[in-house]
Amino acid sequence: MDMEYKRGPEGDDAGREAPRDGARDRFEALAKRATARRHEGVRAPDEEPVPEAILSVPEALRPFARYMGGRDARPASMKTYVKKAGRARRLLIEAGFDERFADEPLETFPWHCVSPEVAHRFTALLRDRYPNAKTRENLIGAVRRLVGHSAGAGLISVARRDQVLEALPVPSRPRCRSGRELSVEEVRRLLAAQSSPRPRVNARDTAIIAVFLATGLRVSEVAEIIVDDVSLDEEAASIWVRRTKSGRSRTVFLSGSATALVRAWVKIRGEHPGALFDSALRPGAALSTEGVRQMLERRAAAAGLSRHFSSHDFRRTFATRALRANVDPFTVQRLLGHVNVQTTLVYDHRTEVEDREVVERLDVIAWMSVERRDRR
Repeated sequence: MDMEYKRGPEGDDAGREAPRDGARDRFEALAKRATARRHEGVRAPDEEPVPEAILSVPEALRPFARYMGGRDARPASMKTYVKKAGRARRLLIEAGFDERFADEPLETFPWHCVSPEVAHRFTALLRDRYPNAKTRENLIGAVRRLVGHSAGAGLISVARRDQVLEALPVPSRPRCRSGRELSVEEVRRLLAAQSSPRPRVNARDTAIIAVFLATGLRVSEVAEIIVDDVSLDEEAASIWVRRTKSGRSRTVFLSGSATALVRAWVKIRGEHPGALFDSALRPGAALSTEGVRQMLERRAAAAGLSRHFSSHDFRRTFATRALRANVDPFTVQRLLGHVNVQTTLVYDHRTEVEDREVVERLDVIAWMSVERRDRR
């Protein structure tokens, strides 16, 4: 419906358009109706929620179903979300939640009955038991989302939700970065090492390391690469990653040297379908992520590396070297498949020495002195 407008009064609102009286009335009626609809079916803030109320909510709208329904992650990640919710349920019971629900399925567990008092004790329990801030953040985040979905399902009021969430503050992570960047010498030794007397295994392991270094992929993404998703074209060698940590698919590119090592591996591997990096005993069957990690440990030992590193340190190395090469953070974000550029910056392991060198190069006072001399 078209609404007619007239010029508003002079003063602070001068120049603004105001609806005529009839249109204003319609607008206020719509606003009241929207507010009433938003609070429809929600309990009063001071009314204690009833555990059995969750059974009156359609299964697809229950808190845990909402919690899982908005995700499209890898199967392993989906299992992790379920485990996280299960651990949160157990810790809530320890924090004073009704023990009758200790074995209640996650789908019908009365998340809406978490009180501010239980939430406070839950937070204190996490602080005592988990020194790692990321672990605490993950568990608190799970309960926060489940409580939020309880309000969305009309099981608790918005006011009650806010009271509980206030008792579940998200902990700040430590400022120090985790992991490390691999040095050029470490990479050289890893690629040159022979971790097995079998040429086939060595060629495969070298190609795995090359893909890590060239793409910055996660260990699960590398393990799940299918041979049909690899293009070793001379112009633009690439790998199509079917499912990332967040559930999306994307394409990553291989450098020339990485392409040569992968091509050498494929020649030995053969053309049979299945995983690119497969088992020698089960052709086409993918190595597990734990199998890849164990391979890296054997390679590190064969290379004589004394400092520990993880598979994820290849990802940190990729990001740090890209940033050091003056690649802008948003391009690095895209190459790593991060949703938020702030996550990308956590992977930056450039040193304070490099920061000081940048400051010297940006010595504006010295520039100004040179310009003055040139003018004379």
